Amino acid sequence: MRLGKQRARAEGLAEGRKEGRAEGIAESIKNLIANTGMTQEDAMDALGIPLEERDKYSALLA
Repeated sequence: MRLGKQRARAEGLAEGRKEGRAEGIAESIKNLIANTGMTQEDAMDALGIPLEERDKYSALLA
């Protein structure tokens, strides 16, 4: 039983880190837009965000 709790905790921590990174990237996009006047697309280009991930970040910016 203890192994199951440890695994669940590790998975929860990993998910939290993943969400935190996504929020950090979204914040970077917002800052680039606000501070440089870049478009959202240009900001994502500057940060090297792959095309297949951009919908996720657009949703976080909305």
